[in-house]
Amino acid sequence: MGKNYSVTRSARVIIASTRAAAGVYDDRTGPLIVGWLSDRGYDVTEQVVVADGHAVGDALRAALAEHVDLIITSGGTGISPTDATPESTAAVLDYQIPGLADAIRRAGVHKVPTAVLSRGVCGVAGRTLIINLPGSPGGSKTDWVCWPACWSMRWISSAVRIMPGERIRHPCRIDRDADLIDRIRGAGRP
Repeated sequence: MGKNYSVTRSARVIIASTRAAAGVYDDRTGPLIVGWLSDRGYDVTEQVVVADGHAVGDALRAALAEHVDLIITSGGTGISPTDATPESTAAVLDYQIPGLADAIRRAGVHKVPTAVLSRGVCGVAGRTLIINLPGSPGGSKTDWVCWPACWSMRWISSAVRIMPGERIRHPCRIDRDADLIDRIRGAGRP
């Protein structure tokens, strides 16, 4: 069961898969992402499955029109001719967050070496954080290469909180401050 979060954030999940959109197979990645977000206090307003290409851009613009806090896409980030999620995403972004996209690639490469071929981007459109994740190679929770990157929810939740102007304490500062307090308290002891 997830933690009790005081502020509910909204999210949209977009799956880019031409075959899943055509009904060739069921998408199993989207429900995993929706469950993962819900467990962390996000209200997932909708999950959509669209074909690769222009439909991804249309789905992104529809989600942005609803002013959701977070959009996660999965699929369409590779190097095949039909993979166009990064281009569709870049077209709606105000600015990119390359470090987050790099972290996602680094996290996946240990399980799937071809994760380095992902062209996924992350960035901000208005006050919405958009994250491109690679598609699921096997459709199961254990096979999904993105879980290690997403386990560090601190990145995502910090970004979603900072964008509208909320001030937060950086986790590293908290650790450093606690260390300093412990040293000060111990300084007066023999």
